[in-house]
Amino acid sequence: MLYNNKKFYKNPKIYSSTPRKNFEFSLSPGLIKFIIFLVLLGVIAWFLFMSSYLKIKNIEITGSINTEIKNKIDEFYGKNVLLFRPGKIKEDLMKEQSSIEDVEIIRGIPDTLKVQISVRTPAISWKSQNKVYFIDSDGYIFELQSQDEYLQGDKKLPQIEDTKNIPIELGTKAATPDFIEFILEVNQKLPSDFNIKVNNIKVAETTFQIEIETDQGFRIIMNTMGNLENQIKALKKVLDEKRQDIKEYVDLRIEGRVYYK
Repeated sequence: MLYNNKKFYKNPKIYSSTPRKNFEFSLSPGLIKFIIFLVLLGVIAWFLFMSSYLKIKNIEITGSINTEIKNKIDEFYGKNVLLFRPGKIKEDLMKEQSSIEDVEIIRGIPDTLKVQISVRTPAISWKSQNKVYFIDSDGYIFELQSQDEYLQGDKKLPQIEDTKNIPIELGTKAATPDFIEFILEVNQKLPSDFNIKVNNIKVAETTFQIEIETDQGFRIIMNTMGNLENQIKALKKVLDEKRQDIKEYVDLRIEGRVYYK
């Protein structure tokens, strides 16, 4: 259909699109502060736990340790000093070296570890299965790297020989403090009071009684649970009165009685 009406073209309308509104992105001050906080937190966390600044580079050791303990401690290098937990480490070190009485580990910021080792002091030596161990004044049994100074010379300790060769569990309590004290006193009193040298001390099933081999050609059997002073007095009396008759042993285990042969 053809339009021929001129009015149709007189007032042409101009159409235009709707104006677009510009979108503006903005952050609230609170959100900006929160983002800054997260960034700072991440940087601090990285610095504390990932950077090399707080990794252990120096280890100071005091006390006597064996090679196994030294190797264990060397494994601490490179670990984060803040994440280092001494508790479990202490138990592991004491298992590796039975002579260790206590371990104190001090963390020094930024990169130092101080390991202080306290070693047990031998009170007596203990022989079992042809091997020599040591027992401290509290009764704990352990091994030492260097034994010679305690087995001969001025530091020589009284030695207990386990005739039953009972298996040894290192680091455990093998005797009571009272037993240790009894042995030390006997080892001191026999030479000083009677001029009798102790060659050896033997135990069998229990530590309740001991058998002392002397340089006098006879043995002394004592009750470690009994009164030591009373046994010493009984020994003195029988030696004063019957010394020539004693050929094999003097038995002091029963209070108020002395048996000899």
